[in-house]
Amino acid sequence: MARVLLIEDSALDAKAVRTLLEGLGHEVVWAAGPRQSMEFLFPAGRLDLVISDILMPDLDGLSLIHHLQASHPDLPFIAITASPELVLDTTALSFGVRKVLRKPIDTETLRAAVAEALAEG
Repeated sequence: MARVLLIEDSALDAKAVRTLLEGLGHEVVWAAGPRQSMEFLFPAGRLDLVISDILMPDLDGLSLIHHLQASHPDLPFIAITASPELVLDTTALSFGVRKVLRKPIDTETLRAAVAEALAEG
């Protein structure tokens, strides 16, 4: 299956998403925030997908995704958020995000989004 970088500042939310992804057979590496995610993106290790929270301290997920798209244009991104604001969806999609998912995320929604992002990637 896929090697997924999960960027999520909430340990509780990260554990929930990680458990779902691992249950679907994916390998997950977790970064507790945007700055920590850089160590997973730039070494030689392969990544197939990035799933990033949108609202995080220090650097928001949209800015991070926008930045990463420049250096990793073929890497698919999925954004996750607890915010109901639809403007975040529009902005994320304009940055090249494949899907925006609302927390809490159920297994089937995540499975479908990951499958779609990987198929397009």
